[in-house]
Amino acid sequence: MSSHLSPFCPRVVGNIRRNCGFTLLEVMIALLVITLGMGAVIVTTGESGWKSSHLRESTIASWVAYNEIALFRAKRTWSGANSRSGEAEMANAQWNWQMKISATDDPSIRRVDVEVFIKGETAVKSRVTGFIARL
Repeated sequence: MSSHLSPFCPRVVGNIRRNCGFTLLEVMIALLVITLGMGAVIVTTGESGWKSSHLRESTIASWVAYNEIALFRAKRTWSGANSRSGEAEMANAQWNWQMKISATDDPSIRRVDVEVFIKGETAVKSRVTGFIARL
């Protein structure tokens, strides 16, 4: 009696050839492991995309704030403590900014705090502080 067994499934017990393969339970456990792994990959990818978008917005908002401080310095206006606000466009987006100018211990230096928001939103995307000296 010759047996034609596959080289991949050589299980023989006595004279009875056993079928090789996975049980339903083994297949279900394998699918569960794959599902959990794919879920983790999807969550990580989503978080990465959100963080990338947030970092981009924060970076552009800081550029808007630094530009406003530079413009204020360039105008060479010297005034008491007050605040200003305005709009700017950068990277195809509209930004609102608020500037607070305050006195310091040195009467020839002013502190300038700028907060930047995306137009229509209330969350601050960037806060930048600068100092301006009377020349």
